[in-house]
Amino acid sequence: MYLFRRSDWFTLGAIGVVLGVLLLFRYVPFGAQNRERFSVVIESAQGTQEVLVTPEKNEEIAVPGPLGVTIVAIRGGKVFVVTSPCPDKVCIKTGKIPDDTDFIACIPNRVLIRMGR
Repeated sequence: MYLFRRSDWFTLGAIGVVLGVLLLFRYVPFGAQNRERFSVVIESAQGTQEVLVTPEKNEEIAVPGPLGVTIVAIRGGKVFVVTSPCPDKVCIKTGKIPDDTDFIACIPNRVLIRMGR
């Protein structure tokens, strides 16, 4: 008399879960595979610049601030601070964009590096 048996409902539910997971991996951005190309915005007292980051790009950018020059490196699709005149070097210890963080700030030298839009 029932249209579906209990085992049929279980099978339909399992198919729904599998389809949901497949759609999730297809349309939701995860990790670095969807961040191969992105932009970062570098802000300082001298102004703002947007830089495209790709896995092939190998560049160092000198960003002047009130304490001196902060060197920002782009290598292998990652952005990080190489050197800075600030006393505590927190900006260097912060890590790399996009692996460790979405922004790096050197507050004493007034330099901010953040993910672009």
